Amino acid sequence: MKQNEFTEIGFIRKANGFKGEVMLALHHSDAGDFAGSKFLFLEIDGRMVPFFIESFSDESGNTVVKFEDISTHEDASALMTLKVFLPSHELSENSAEDSFNDLVGYSVIDKIKGMLGTVKSVSEMPGQVIIAFDYSGAEILLPLHYKTLMKIRKKKKELHVILPDGLLEVYINSGR
Repeated sequence: MKQNEFTEIGFIRKANGFKGEVMLALHHSDAGDFAGSKFLFLEIDGRMVPFFIESFSDESGNTVVKFEDISTHEDASALMTLKVFLPSHELSENSAEDSFNDLVGYSVIDKIKGMLGTVKSVSEMPGQVIIAFDYSGAEILLPLHYKTLMKIRKKKKELHVILPDGLLEVYINSGR
């Protein structure tokens, strides 16, 4: 891939802890923009170098990433200030900047349970987006954020999610 096929999403701000994690400074995106990505690309000597994402988390509003093969504080420190990129096609597929109202009619697919239903409605509030879908005769409300949203596949009209433990049971059992 050529450099013009990537979009800069931020840079590595600092090493985090002693196990090789790094803290990202993101420009206009959040961790949800790359939730379904396997790699982030770092610009090293003018080239895009892929780094496999082992895990990522949000710690007090900061995006923390653990890359495979980066296992010490020193390894992580060596990456400081490097620019972080995603392939442009991947970012546009996962971009949170599109209107979430476009998700009505999308299939909701959980990582473990599979197909759950179809998005009936979307509520956008400051700092919060909630989708509604029917499952086993109950209306389920699911907040979308970096922990629940894996990716959005526009071409297939699919919304891939990770349900919080017990969410379905709360809605299904409350109706009895």
